[in-house]
Amino acid sequence: MVQILVDDTIATTVSKPYNTLPSNYYEKRADSRVSRPLHFIGRKLVSGLLNLEQGKKLYVQAPQSVHEVAESAKPILVSATHRSWMDIPQFVEATEAVGIRHVRPLSKIENIQKSRILAWYFHQVGLFAADRDNPDMAGINKVFASAYANDQNTLIFPEGTRVKENIAKIDNYARTPALMALQYGFAITHLAIVGGGSGETSPGKHSVFGKRLAVADKPVALFGEIIELELNPDRNVLLQAGEHTRKILKPDLQGTLDRVYQLRQNLA
Repeated sequence: MVQILVDDTIATTVSKPYNTLPSNYYEKRADSRVSRPLHFIGRKLVSGLLNLEQGKKLYVQAPQSVHEVAESAKPILVSATHRSWMDIPQFVEATEAVGIRHVRPLSKIENIQKSRILAWYFHQVGLFAADRDNPDMAGINKVFASAYANDQNTLIFPEGTRVKENIAKIDNYARTPALMALQYGFAITHLAIVGGGSGETSPGKHSVFGKRLAVADKPVALFGEIIELELNPDRNVLLQAGEHTRKILKPDLQGTLDRVYQLRQNLA
């Protein structure tokens, strides 16, 4: 095990594998500061990787509603399609491109079971993890509440959206985005990236120091329209989240992913 300084206020023991989250993990993540320089460095490194092949720069498009909410500084919850941990800096690059600053990704615990330096980097840029088999929703709530109080944006990854052919499997889409948006007033936008490299059926290839890497294949990022949810008079957030997840969030996520495939086809 190695002691790694996560930020100015806490030190987290990171080992491989990081099998369990510490009991005070979410309290520390809620209090931690996001490293803006590392956000910048990570985005630039990924942009460089995307440009290893000529003409493969990430193309980003968002409706006017996303730009307006971003300019207002109202916190936004970005619900993004996802293929692997390598996508995370690309999502951050896309959010920065449309004015959604310094997002804090909510990820699965496996992403901090990578190498020690990656675990350190993910913590530095504000990522917090959840154990999908035993989620601590009370702890996750604390981090969302802190993000909203500090005008930070949040990036969340619903599973089951890695490839278009599996889009029907979104029927078990997590209710966390709706719950957090309802409780803390986040606006929601969906984000889909297609052609990012890792996870695509026919990714481009490039050799770096003799190692073959999957790189961009016409990478396109598309944001969906802003969704703003309201609490009912009894603040029955679970009921409301269930209704909105079935009727609004899932169809909108599916529509965004369908549109990004069409957009990439049109750009080809």
